[in-house]
Amino acid sequence: MKSIYLPLLIAAISFTSCKKDPVPPAPSASFSIDQDQSSAVTIIATKNYPLSIESDKGTSFTWDFGNGVITTKKDTTLSINKAGNYTVSLTAKNSTGQTTVVKKQVKVVSPILKNITIKTMDWIRSGESTFPKSRKADLWIELTKREKGVKYPMFSNGVYDAPVIYKSPVFQNITPDHAPISFDIPEKLVLDEAAISAERLCVLLYAKDATGTYLLYSRSFSGSNEIYNGSVSRNAFLWSPSFMLCQMEITGTYE
Repeated sequence: MKSIYLPLLIAAISFTSCKKDPVPPAPSASFSIDQDQSSAVTIIATKNYPLSIESDKGTSFTWDFGNGVITTKKDTTLSINKAGNYTVSLTAKNSTGQTTVVKKQVKVVSPILKNITIKTMDWIRSGESTFPKSRKADLWIELTKREKGVKYPMFSNGVYDAPVIYKSPVFQNITPDHAPISFDIPEKLVLDEAAISAERLCVLLYAKDATGTYLLYSRSFSGSNEIYNGSVSRNAFLWSPSFMLCQMEITGTYE
């Protein structure tokens, strides 16, 4: 009898020792862009958007932003400089090397300047040496942009000597009573959202009469909701700067 049971015992031990552990499931993974869980998301070029991951069993993560940028930082932000359509993907890996890939379609748009309106203005102030001396003057607007990390000299009036990215037509023989003055921007002028948030984009209103050229007004674009209100869902932005005797409205769309 012993000779019969011994082979059976050996076979049972061999079967048990060859039995493999069950393969764990691949990790689950999902992510949101600025708390948006949608499969298709629209964002603004150059703006930073926080990315959030939800994963079960994922131990390492790799992002591919679709623009050549790949990172293994779990907590990071999404920023794409050029408008267009991109596929943003997240690869989650577990401790045994199994992976799960999830993707979102991301449309990147840029703010496009469309119109500038001078709502109110005045420059007749007694004793002011920085304003035109006559009631009539030629007016124009300039937009300047300072590049990130570049130092620019500053004029005595507190304005940086930065490159001009747009100059309006010159409106001749204008008085304050001509306001509001509104004009469209004929060319496609793309505004930099990062420069707006960092206050590196500036609008300037100049006046010129027989006595010289004067800076009536200067104001930096700001990311503050108090003066800058942009909505991708409405496909519109509005900036309403005001300073002393001047008020403007600067509007545009996202493309």
